[in-house]
Amino acid sequence: MPDDHGRFALTQFAERLNWLYARDQAWTERVVIASIDREGEERDAALAGFFSNPKVSGELFLRLKPTLIRLATPEERPRRRSEAVLSDLFITAWHAKNHEGMRYLGDEELTKVVVHGSDAMRTQMFRHVGSWEIAEKLILLRDVWPLHLAARSAAVSSRLVALAFDDEENFPAVADAVIPLLSPIENRGQFMLSVAQDKQQRIIARFPRKVL
Repeated sequence: MPDDHGRFALTQFAERLNWLYARDQAWTERVVIASIDREGEERDAALAGFFSNPKVSGELFLRLKPTLIRLATPEERPRRRSEAVLSDLFITAWHAKNHEGMRYLGDEELTKVVVHGSDAMRTQMFRHVGSWEIAEKLILLRDVWPLHLAARSAAVSSRLVALAFDDEENFPAVADAVIPLLSPIENRGQFMLSVAQDKQQRIIARFPRKVL
């Protein structure tokens, strides 16, 4: 279909990319994913559809991963809504593992995204981390999250502190992991914790030295 009609159809297909890829991989590669790999208006149309319904299997994520990582760079950074989708995809792919125990997004790849992505992308990732098991939290914070200055903004520091206060039982371990990643927070408004006041008081009473 020509011009806008074709791009509209492409948007509709890309909105159902995961379903199509599972049923006819070759056709989906040729018609939809090839457009995502190229520059131009067709790519924009396909990405608009994909970002409106960003469901991907592990196999499809691996196929799209190089393009998605490029989208996180300053040169190709998308609009704020798409940044949130990319953040969710990246942190979920790092946390998920295949049947061989390998992560769909490697440590170095996640570090690259964190350094080169926007502050909004970095803070969005922590919306997922709070619900993780403690071992995975500590691996992310100790071994993967970069010490790079770009990842040490006041907003990120505030999220890291909140992550520690949100996990009362593991507060000492999480606090030790986040302290090397923090920078000074000068605006008190950025340091408002969403943790309940009684929970904060319990943590202060149990771990006063760590809180200090």
